[in-house]
Amino acid sequence: MELAFLVLGFAVLVKGADFLVDGAVSIAKHCKVSHVVVGLTVVAFGTSLPELFVTLMSSIKGENEILIGTILGSNIANILLMLGLCTSIRAIAIKPQVVWHEIPFMLLISLLLWGFVSDQVLSQTDGRWLLLVFVFFLGWMVHRGKKSFAEKEDEGFKAHPIPLALGYCLIGVTGLYFGGEWIVEGAIYIAQQFGIAESVIGLTIVAVGTTLPEIAASIAAVRKNRIGLAIGNAIGSNIFNILMVLGFNATIKDIPYAASFDYDMYFVLGAALLLWLILLPQKGSAPISLWKRVARWELGPEYILKRWQGGLFLVIYAVYVWSLI
Repeated sequence: MELAFLVLGFAVLVKGADFLVDGAVSIAKHCKVSHVVVGLTVVAFGTSLPELFVTLMSSIKGENEILIGTILGSNIANILLMLGLCTSIRAIAIKPQVVWHEIPFMLLISLLLWGFVSDQVLSQTDGRWLLLVFVFFLGWMVHRGKKSFAEKEDEGFKAHPIPLALGYCLIGVTGLYFGGEWIVEGAIYIAQQFGIAESVIGLTIVAVGTTLPEIAASIAAVRKNRIGLAIGNAIGSNIFNILMVLGFNATIKDIPYAASFDYDMYFVLGAALLLWLILLPQKGSAPISLWKRVARWELGPEYILKRWQGGLFLVIYAVYVWSLI
């Protein structure tokens, strides 16, 4: 029965991802915003819903290790596993705005979270600060969306009408939620039969399970040549997980933080920093001259995340999971 749920969950997940990508790209074209911005907002929000639901249930049940482990594990998987898998399909072109705005912002809020939990608790006050930064992020994305639309992203794509596009997004998110839930339930049951610890289940099985919507949506986006949607989803999901999911949970009640999670926090920070450092040395990346172009929202040369670098991400993630087990 559990294996059947696993197989059915994967099938629903893949189809839901296709619906979500088609709907999101249609919305991007109608609203005249870039795929990166839609990936950072609409798609990232939709694919972060599993983390929100899982952490809320964990908080209600007092399973704080699964709550913290799910978020940290998901953020590690979003960079190392998701981008690693997407890059194994084809090299990913990343716009300079993402390299110089969104990735540093993701790294900055990861450091902010690390500072908040240094006293072994994510307090309600910390949660309110995270939500405040989240509001700032959404405002920034609205401003960004008006500045960075590129018509060439949608060449050859016939957009669905807005009501149908919204319906596609709703169907897609629903499919991602139920598909992810069935996979997680089956995986947790199987893991418990082998006596795997709760914290490890949260950091690996539940984290990867709740990240499957992001992975499925990003791989579907790469297959359909919507690269901006894929990279925006990866970065946006990490930002949503910290600011919205953890922020919302922490405002309800204080969340205890075990010092043993510091090891995983280092991987969260290290994965974000590694992604940034891999991209920085590329041609045309002189900080001062590029920053002037990016500040004026000029596209400039794109950065390339190569296939071998994606392979490196996958190897690092495999080592991380092995070290936990």
